[in-house]
Amino acid sequence: MKSRIESQELDLAKLRAEYQRQIELNGYLKEDISQLKSELRRVEQQFITIEQRLQIKETKASAVAAIAEAQLLFEKLRADQSQPLDSLTVAEVTSRLQMSDEMVRKAKYAAAVYYAKRAMRALNQVDHKRNLALAEGETRIIIVSVANLRKGPGSNFDVITKLSYGSILVQTEVDDGWSKVHTESGVSGWVHNSLIH
Repeated sequence: MKSRIESQELDLAKLRAEYQRQIELNGYLKEDISQLKSELRRVEQQFITIEQRLQIKETKASAVAAIAEAQLLFEKLRADQSQPLDSLTVAEVTSRLQMSDEMVRKAKYAAAVYYAKRAMRALNQVDHKRNLALAEGETRIIIVSVANLRKGPGSNFDVITKLSYGSILVQTEVDDGWSKVHTESGVSGWVHNSLIH
């Protein structure tokens, strides 16, 4: 009985030590995150400064239009309750749009456009993932530098578009060495199986 109690006390001590180690590790991670956020803000400021030095002429109208475009897509994606936006994306996009608005108030239109474009990029990634999820099937990737997406399963069919290396597809059908696929942008067609993995 005594050895069992000692064993449990040892296990409890180990758990306490591990818990303390995790608390310290979390503290280090919070410091790292804070430093990374600070570095990101510094890099963003450098990009904005470079854009201004290149004399990119952005007007208030173009800044407001960029913000409006991002806001419309944000509202559209948030309204789709079948696939809710994750909290990180919501926080990132909200922050970018707030920065855009602030830059417009300060008449820093190039910076406003920059932040609006960053918001759009995050939203477009979510939109592409949703489009892919709509087509049920196996995920495939183009493994050659350029692949033809055709109207049918054969080289005698017209080319719809060309797909580049690394393009992500959803395979929905296979027919005699050819696969029917959907691209991230929602285009459907056929590609030879030797060109995908």
